[in-house]
Amino acid sequence: VIAIIAILAAMLLPALKNAKDKAQEALCSSNLKQITLSTFSYAFDYNEHLPPPATHWSKPWSKTIYDYVQNYGVYKCPTDNSERNLGTTSHVRSYGCNSSNSLGSYGAFAPFGLMNDTAQKPDIWPYRLSEIGKGSTKKNNQSMICLFGEKPSDSYDGMQYTGATNTTVENWSFSTLNCSNNSMLMHKRRGNFSFADGHLGMISRSNFLSASVDGNCWVWK
Repeated sequence: VIAIIAILAAMLLPALKNAKDKAQEALCSSNLKQITLSTFSYAFDYNEHLPPPATHWSKPWSKTIYDYVQNYGVYKCPTDNSERNLGTTSHVRSYGCNSSNSLGSYGAFAPFGLMNDTAQKPDIWPYRLSEIGKGSTKKNNQSMICLFGEKPSDSYDGMQYTGATNTTVENWSFSTLNCSNNSMLMHKRRGNFSFADGHLGMISRSNFLSASVDGNCWVWK
């Protein structure tokens, strides 16, 4: 009898693991949907402008839109188990916004503008929602440009997501995506992303395209 139970358990465990993975993917997608809809609500209140990546070192986009989200738990992917040393007012965040660390040939056309300009002006950065994809030279439109995605740590190619000690919602320097294939690892080498037209989708690491390639998810010019 014990042997039969062991055989049945061995048969069922992979299916249970797969079901758990699917449930976590779905919850992660739901988190991103809520973040994206909250961002749209913010934009509707601010003449279509997206929130800046950061307005101060202690105030990234996630705090700017918090009044619309109203739940810090939404900022955490269920598969993000990285250890952190958190203070009593700190909160985990597994997602980043699509901004750039440079206003070079590509960075000027990331939806959230420049990631480390803490003095951004709303009439300059970021773009309005309706401007994303306009005049594209890469054949990229709103349905192809990501707004938010899963944010890995900045360490190495591994399963470390927002894994640096003291990485928190309050820390702007970890608030943005890095336009690399490390953003596509969380769910079996795939990542959840939301796009400028409001839809959500997963991108696999094997389908990664850099910002210089037509059809990429980062920039439109």
